[in-house]
Formats: sequence, C-alpha cells, structure tokens
Amino acid sequence: MSKQTDLVSISQDGDVLGPLTTTGAVTPASMNWSAAKRTKNDSQSLPNNIYTIIAYDDLVYDTLSELDSTGRFTATVGGTYSASASLATNSAAWSVGGQIVIAIFKNGVIESQGGWWISATASSVITAVTVTSDVILAATDYIDIRIYHNQGGAITTRPHRNEMPFSVHRTS
Repeated sequence: MSKQTDLVSISQDGDVLGPLTTTGAVTPASMNWSAAKRTKNDSQSLPNNIYTIIAYDDLVYDTLSELDSTGRFTATVGGTYSASASLATNSAAWSVGGQIVIAIFKNGVIESQGGWWISATASSVITAVTVTSDVILAATDYIDIRIYHNQGGAITTRPHRNEMPFSVHRTS
C-alpha cells in the first residue's frame, strides 16, 4: 500500500517510488529520465582522414528531446549515460592497412573509440563498426558519434536504418 503526496509516490516502507505528473502518473519525462534513439536511413559523405559527425536523422524515441537530427545528444540532467552507435558504409576499394573507426566524442573531444576495421588485403568491401560506452555527463554536456577513415577518398554511409542506430540512456 502506498500513499500519495503532491510531488512523489511513497511506499508503505517510506521509499520514494517516483515523481508524479498532475494526473498522478509516473513518466520518464516527469522523472527526468533520459532515453533517446535515432537511426540513419540516408547516405552521408565521409571525407578522408578527418573525424566526421554522423547525422542520425530518423527519430525513434526521445523522452526529453535531447538527441537532435544533427547527431548531437545534449544532457538535460547530469548522470551516467550508456551510449551505443553503429555505422555501415557502402562498398569501397580499400588498400592494405586502410582503416575505419567509430568514436564517441564528449564536448568535442574523443571520449571512447569503438571497433576498428583494418584492411588486411586490397579489396572492395562494405564496412561496419560499433561503439558502446558509459559516459559521465553534466547538464548541458554533449556527445556525438564520429567516423574516421583513411580509404583515400570520400566514402558514403549505407542507407539502411537497421544497421545504423544511435541510442543514449541515462543509467544513474
């Protein structure tokens, strides 16, 4: 059994169960609980030898309106966030030692690098890379996903939303 106050629901043991909306329902927004996901369903050019921000353009969900279509997630509440992203590229000709890497940038600086793909032989292939990391963010800190490669020219992302999600969830 629990009783309700104007601001929170409290269990019989005195534990705070969560903030209430005006109707009494607990929602992610009323708890300031962050959960956001976008996917990429279009082709984006990735220049050679430079980290490029990936614009995840298709909104799946965003409880606090923190993940915009440019690919930037801006925390509205400080905490620990779990971020995960994947990206695939269209087939391109790679020389031996060619590489592509995906990274999470925090406030414009590399926070975590994910999977590297390195070409062992000269070949034309589709590449795919993934990164997942916990990131500590203060309110207004931002993260984005960037890709670096040295293929020799611009390559393009593969326009397939199931292969390219970017999600962020606050864990604490």
